[in-house]
Amino acid sequence: MSSGSLAMTDVQVKTADLTVDSGSAEISNLTADQWNVHASSGSVHGSRIHAETTVAADSGSVKLEHVTGKMHITADSGSVKLYKDDTTDTDIKADSGSVYVHLPSSFSGFLDLQADSGSIQAPDSKRDTKDLLKVRASSGSIVVEQG
Repeated sequence: MSSGSLAMTDVQVKTADLTVDSGSAEISNLTADQWNVHASSGSVHGSRIHAETTVAADSGSVKLEHVTGKMHITADSGSVKLYKDDTTDTDIKADSGSVYVHLPSSFSGFLDLQADSGSIQAPDSKRDTKDLLKVRASSGSIVVEQG
C-alpha cells in the first residue's frame, strides 16, 4: 500500500506480507503461519492475530492486541504496544520510542529488558520456563505488565 488506509478482517492464509509506505493499516482476525509487515511511515494496528509475526517499522506506531505466536518487532522511531495472549517468545527492538508489553498471567519465563536511555517498569522475572520476552530500547521507556 503506498498511502491512505487499509482495513482487512477475517483473513486465513499460509503467509501474509504487508508493506505500508505511508498511512495506516488495520488487520483483525488474521490466521497465518507467518505474517510479515514493513511500515515506512504510518501506523499498524492488528487485533486477534494468530501467526509468527515479524514487524519492521521505520516511523510510526505499532499496536498489536490479542496476538499469539512468536513476535519479532523492530521500530526505528515510534511506539510499540503489544498485548500477548500466549507465552511464546517475543523480541522487540526500538531505537527511539516507548515499548509497552502486556503478558498473560500464565507467562513465567525470562524477562530480558534493557533501556539505554529511559526507564524500565516490569514485574520480577519468574524464570520457571524457557519462554522469553526480550526488549531493547535505545531511547525510550519500557513498561511490562502481566495479568
